[in-house]
Amino acid sequence: MSNKLLTSGGSITFSPQGAWTWFGGFSGELQVAAEEYPLRINNSPVALAADIEKLASQLLGKMYVEGAYSSPPGTVTQATVTVDRSTLTNTAKIRGQAPATGGTKGQFTITVSPAIAPGVPPVPDPVVTKSGTWEVTSPGQELVSVD
Repeated sequence: MSNKLLTSGGSITFSPQGAWTWFGGFSGELQVAAEEYPLRINNSPVALAADIEKLASQLLGKMYVEGAYSSPPGTVTQATVTVDRSTLTNTAKIRGQAPATGGTKGQFTITVSPAIAPGVPPVPDPVVTKSGTWEVTSPGQELVSVD
């Protein structure tokens, strides 16, 4: 678990739970784009939970497959990203909120337009809500750590 503050440009990886997987060249990794907060490291703003939760919009349109349900793959139509608040640092505050660190984690849920299993007739994936976990894979900076 990294205690380095997460900044804009840091990476988060969204990992599926269960048998489904990302498809179409998407590895599950997205970069954080933090708002312009007063605390910056190397000219990059430090990220808050809200900056991570905004990544839900970048999951829209991503494709998935699950077992035989793969031709065509399904597409994300709705997404929710939540942050485990206990994994934020309490050492610093930005506008009264605890910043994220390299050890911040959470969950995500997606609703999909289902992938299809080939057949006559074709069979859509009956599970249209998928979930998983996410974690910071790169904090975006190596200079500032917190306890």
